[in-house]
Amino acid sequence: MQPTSQSLRPETLKEATSNMDRLTQLQDALDQMARLFSLSVNYLSQREHTILLSANVVQILIVQRHSSVFFFLLRQAHVQDPAEFKKVQHDLVTDICRKAKQVEILIDNLPGATRTEEEQLESISQLEKELQEANENYRKAVQTAESLLEQITEAIDVIANDQTLPIHCETIDQAASTAL
Repeated sequence: MQPTSQSLRPETLKEATSNMDRLTQLQDALDQMARLFSLSVNYLSQREHTILLSANVVQILIVQRHSSVFFFLLRQAHVQDPAEFKKVQHDLVTDICRKAKQVEILIDNLPGATRTEEEQLESISQLEKELQEANENYRKAVQTAESLLEQITEAIDVIANDQTLPIHCETIDQAASTAL
């Protein structure tokens, strides 16, 4: 016996919700990874062209373009110890690798990642059948609702006519008695 679409709906809804959660997690992880790349590149590029002048002061060479002429400006900034800078670089690489592994795990856990193309097509075909059945049930429900609305409207008209009929009869009787 094949399960009906009604018995599949709660599981399908739960599965769809779970799949959306997975996609949201993957999207969030990719956003975090992109942010991490951006921050890392920004951090490293700010300290890339540095010349150590003293323990706490560094001169940074900045190149700015102004109407095809390059101006070299020097500015002073406080920097961290080179050993600490290496540690920060290592931490950034570790964070990026950890986030990449997390993204890989999320991708591997996506539905269909372990299914063949044939299985995915079969699943899509089953979902299309369920959708067609749901659409047919919806059409029948709309027809039933329209039929009930028509019956209720007719019943209201009958009730309204029945209530106005005695008033008309009494009015006619009164008019006839006054005429006599």
